Amino acid sequence: MSEDTDSLITFPTRLTDEDWDPTLSAWRCPALAIPKAEIRDLFVDGKRVDKANYQVLEGPPAVHWVPEDRPTGRIAAQIRLGAALSLESEKDRWKKLAIVLPVVASIVVALIGPLGNYLTKSPVGGLNVADWVRARINEWDVNSDGKFISFRLAIDALDMDPFIKKSEKDRYKLILGIRPRSANPHTAGQYENAFGLYSFDSTGTLVPEINDNLRAKVATDCVDLILFRVSDAALATQPFSLPFFPSHYGSDLKVADSTAGGNCL
Repeated sequence: MSEDTDSLITFPTRLTDEDWDPTLSAWRCPALAIPKAEIRDLFVDGKRVDKANYQVLEGPPAVHWVPEDRPTGRIAAQIRLGAALSLESEKDRWKKLAIVLPVVASIVVALIGPLGNYLTKSPVGGLNVADWVRARINEWDVNSDGKFISFRLAIDALDMDPFIKKSEKDRYKLILGIRPRSANPHTAGQYENAFGLYSFDSTGTLVPEINDNLRAKVATDCVDLILFRVSDAALATQPFSLPFFPSHYGSDLKVADSTAGGNCL
């Protein structure tokens, strides 16, 4: 029987500087330790990477970068789980939210979904991924004369903030915020340019009206595009308006996805 690849579970995971192992020239990727997990695609700043540029290492699972110079942008791996780990009663199809930003007279935002298929808890092999943690080296130091080495460990929980139960998708709206590339948290500060409110079923192409200032900034600068999820209950108390302050919504707001657009070098 042929494998129904559309029914497999896929989800994105970030590969950060903290995950990088210079000895192996690879990013540590604990998600690949899940039975039957594999990398479907690797992305740098939203662009798919040629499969010849990376390979999966066994042992502690890692993603080895083959070229000499590793990319410095935002790296994400799309993980696919084998059919044996799919739900028996309902095989939920997960789709990666993609945001497209052409530098033209308007911004075209393609929400590929539906996003309502995101789940807070996905049973995998009898385990609950919301309960998973990973250990990592947080800080380390080697004495200059080589007499001792010190290090500190940290434990990170699997970040499930972007996900909600499919049955609850109608209780939320989506807001797309755009601002110059920043090292600050996505929820900090204000967004002079933001678009919404979109439902989780907004699967068509959206063409919001933009002003000349934003059009010029996208054409010449590197900007962050952040997709926020906000509860209807929070919006009833704090209606969406410009400038948009994510912090005004507290824990009722989560970052669903982010990418970069414009002249990012």
